[in-house]
Amino acid sequence: MHLLDQRALGTVILLLLAMLVIIKQMAAGSILKDRPRGNLRVRLTHIFNLFFLLMVNPLAAILLITGHLEAFDPTRPAMDSPRLLMGLKIGGMVLYVMGFLLMPGL
Repeated sequence: MHLLDQRALGTVILLLLAMLVIIKQMAAGSILKDRPRGNLRVRLTHIFNLFFLLMVNPLAAILLITGHLEAFDPTRPAMDSPRLLMGLKIGGMVLYVMGFLLMPGL
């Protein structure tokens, strides 16, 4: 059971992204105009963040609204294959560690 249906979830995501862009614009200027300074790791982190902010999140929201994507409840995986579930857990941990290593200041 989902708290929001697919269209409502997509709409909420788009509204939150719009609020984030507006707040970022008011706080520190344009997110596209401020070029990151630093080494390659810092620049890759900024590119990764902008890619998700400007491409992946809006695309997911639009696909939810149009019905081409179904929300997934990660707390209740309906998988019959324990190998697939273990693979997903390991993949998630790898992504988590990679994100942690990309964090500035490490």
